[in-house]
Amino acid sequence: MSSALIEPSPLVALFLLRGRTREQARAMFDGMRDLARGRAALELALAMRVAWLWRQDPADLGHLSFAAFARERVGWSAGWRRALVALVESPLDLVKRAACEGLIPLRVPVRAPRSVSVDRQAEWLVEAVLPAQPREGRVLDAFDGSDADTIRRARRLARICIGRSATAREVDDYLVTCWRDRVPVGEILAAGREVPAVPERLPALSWAWCRDEAEPAFIADALRDIETLQAVLRGRTAVLARAWMRVGYEALWTGAFESEEECANEVLGVSLRQAQRLARLGWTLEWYPEVDDAIRAGLPLRQADRIGRIAAEGSVAEWLAVAARVGRLELDRALDEVGDGSSRPTLDAYREAIALATSAAGPDVRVALPHPEEPTTPSAVRAPAELLPAAQWWLATVRIPPKSGFGRVKERDGHRCQNPECGRQSLRIEAHHLVMRSEGGSDEPDNGVALCRVCHLRGVHGGRLTAQTLALGGREALRWTWADGRTVIALRPELDGEPGRGRGSRAPVAREVTGYRTARAERSWPTG
Repeated sequence: MSSALIEPSPLVALFLLRGRTREQARAMFDGMRDLARGRAALELALAMRVAWLWRQDPADLGHLSFAAFARERVGWSAGWRRALVALVESPLDLVKRAACEGLIPLRVPVRAPRSVSVDRQAEWLVEAVLPAQPREGRVLDAFDGSDADTIRRARRLARICIGRSATAREVDDYLVTCWRDRVPVGEILAAGREVPAVPERLPALSWAWCRDEAEPAFIADALRDIETLQAVLRGRTAVLARAWMRVGYEALWTGAFESEEECANEVLGVSLRQAQRLARLGWTLEWYPEVDDAIRAGLPLRQADRIGRIAAEGSVAEWLAVAARVGRLELDRALDEVGDGSSRPTLDAYREAIALATSAAGPDVRVALPHPEEPTTPSAVRAPAELLPAAQWWLATVRIPPKSGFGRVKERDGHRCQNPECGRQSLRIEAHHLVMRSEGGSDEPDNGVALCRVCHLRGVHGGRLTAQTLALGGREALRWTWADGRTVIALRPELDGEPGRGRGSRAPVAREVTGYRTARAERSWPTG
């Protein structure tokens, strides 16, 4: 890696945060502009390594799929990751170099692979540096009450029928398209059950455009670079967030720009909405210094921002303690569950689960909780107006046929993979026997767990993942263990009307699956 990719010195950071007057504003903006432009080179360097790792076996990364690796180890949203990887994989070397040099904000070239040919790069760059015309965004309405519930349930149903990773925009487009075209239900379900085609082999990744960068020799080198680059990005973003918070609070932009939006575009290279998010993060860091420490220790910025938004006085430390003991997917689901309501019930549940898991497996084990499909504190939903009639049509028309026998496991688990690091929803979900029938296991749903095909065949039956039932304080749980030794203890939902009990009334028999049709039985007695 280039030695130039270093975190800003404490002196630079201190100067930026002390730029309180308009006389200092111009120098402050120059420093912020340099930091913001430097982030583009860092993000593209990170994207190159992510793209390189995409071409490796996920098992060598310690995960069952590349999506799980990216979610747990890379702090980007899925959409931004895909956009950056598409850019570095494209042959648009001139566009990539321009982004690295800070000539254009990174949010502009990530759109280039979809619309720019190699021979039009120079012409496109000239157009890109000209003042952009305002883009028309989607008009979103706010829905609450039963309308919001209808949209949420339809989105969940559509996501199951899509059966692959999809952005919220893609799910909404699919809902509306099927409604407008009145696609037959059988066709929707058949598409959801269809086995995806084997992807084509990815082409070799070109490093020729990278200045002072070379292809990693080993996976360990790429993983180490990813951690280093992300640490630098988190540090720079924390500095920018604090500085931009001061710019907005003290209106420092008034001396050099006509509006805050113009200042955000010129200095940070982001939209006003993105700048407002950055300022919100800055206030979180100002009010809660412990969040800054957690970010530098590895907490993704997106989740730090979410914690700052929902945390009440005194609960930030508790949320950070939870974040240290759960995976990133689990933390997102916990924050989703809180919504606009109180954090207290969720924090209490995690505190109890962490105590139980620590007593059973030590302080390094992670935990996961069952999460209701319906939010416990429903909040308003923002969506295009046409999404409501589309959602109503979906719920009235599209019916997933009920399961029978052992297949009821899929229905019970919401067609969602129960691997705490996966959570994929699909009609192609499979039911796995925790205790195999050849070892005396039954076909009752309490002996099953829903898994996607990758986690089921490549993971459990491939010996890369073990699932073991155990009892914790009167609750039934699953102990998930990966090949590298990391462990997650996931509590299973309690039976309705029977608090303190897990699924079924019998004492669980734990079976650890270590290979295809092989298992080792261990009896686990209740501890509470």
